[in-house]
Formats: sequence, C-alpha cells, structure tokens
Amino acid sequence: MKHPALLAILASIAACLPGCVVWEIRDEMRRTNAQVGAVQESLASTNQKLSGVDTQLTGTNERLSGTNERLQGTNSSLSGVEEQLALLREINASMGKLDTHLASLRKSIGAINNMMPFLGLDDVPAETDAAPAADAPEGAPAEPPKEGQPAQPRREVLVGVWVSAYPDRSRALIVTPDGKYLLSKPDAKGKTTVVERGAWKRGDKALTLQPDAAPPVLPIELLHATGKTFAVQDGAAVWVFVKP
Repeated sequence: MKHPALLAILASIAACLPGCVVWEIRDEMRRTNAQVGAVQESLASTNQKLSGVDTQLTGTNERLSGTNERLQGTNSSLSGVEEQLALLREINASMGKLDTHLASLRKSIGAINNMMPFLGLDDVPAETDAAPAADAPEGAPAEPPKEGQPAQPRREVLVGVWVSAYPDRSRALIVTPDGKYLLSKPDAKGKTTVVERGAWKRGDKALTLQPDAAPPVLPIELLHATGKTFAVQDGAAVWVFVKP
C-alpha cells in the first residue's frame, strides 16, 4: 500500500512542475520585453540626438568652408604685404647707401669750404654790370675799351666753383686762376667720395684735367662754356656743370 501512495504523491508533484516552469518563463519574457522596449526608446532618443548632431555638423562644415575662403583671401593679402615689405627693405637699403654717400659728400664739401680761403679765388676779376658780356659765346669779340681806359684782360669763364647738374649731382669742381683744380667725386665703387687735385689746361674746344702724380691723361671735349654753365664730353658721358 505504501508504493501506490508514493506514486500518487510523485504524480501530483510531476503534474505541478510544468505549470511553474511556464509561469517563470512567462514572467522572464515580460521582463525581457520591458527591457527591450526601454532599449528601443533609448535608441530612438539617441537617433534623434544623432540627427541633431548631423545637422550641427553640416552647419559647422558650411562655416568652416566660409572660414577657409576667408583664410585664402587673408593669405593672398599677406602675400601682397610680404612683397611690399620686401620692396620697402630694398628701398631702406638704398636709402642707407644714399645716406652714406651724402655723408661723404658733406665731408668733401666741408673740406672744400675750409680750403676756399687758400684757393686764390679773390684774384678773379669781378663781373661788371654788363652781365651779357660774361655769358657771351666763346670766341665772341671783346668789347673795345673806352677812350682813356686800359684794356681789361679776358676773364676765363671756367675759373670758379662748379657742381654737376647732369647726369647727377655727385661732383664738385673748383678751378683756380693759377691753373690748379680740385674735384670731389665718388670712388670707383661709388661708396665713398674722394678728392682729386691736379692742374687744368684749356685748349681749343678741349679741357685737360691732369691729376697730380698720375700718368698723362687725354683732354676731354669742351662742348659749351659760359659764366654760369659749361658742358664736357668724357668718352660716351656728357657732364653739365653749373654755378652753385
């Protein structure tokens, strides 16, 4: 009798077991569905946020494109500024060289001014009131002396102080009545000013400036000479000197 009772108990337990497992599976599926729903809502929210981020990125890209265009314009402007700065640096260097040359020229002019009392320029006859006579062309007949007055010696128009007016103003020349001259000019490199001394001699349409302690030089052509200007041709170069 014990065995049938045990079997009945086991049968009742076995009948209850499948129902419990099903209920547990159902509850687990409900929890899983709830979690999946929450995940889907989170994914939908994330998708919305990502869509907003995409929109912001699109606007950012557009702004960056405009910024790149402005940067290109700025680079072009900077290139132009750099070219102007390079030109200004060249101008500054040229101005520095010019300042150096002018400083040397000022020293030479100062030396010339200091030597003026010793050059004997006061011996040159003063120009009379008849100014056109001093500017008369070379070779013009002298005005005959008045009755009772001695004849005046012809004045050499080249005697005096001159500065070059063409092709530049880099030279100063002093011609003295005793046949000496002093010439201030740039050196061979054009960086400093040198003073040349020597003897001068005027010939027929020619002028010779013979430096001291130098081999004989060829005369240069005298193109024009008055009391205010004279012009010479030295090789292919034409120089015009005027009274300062």
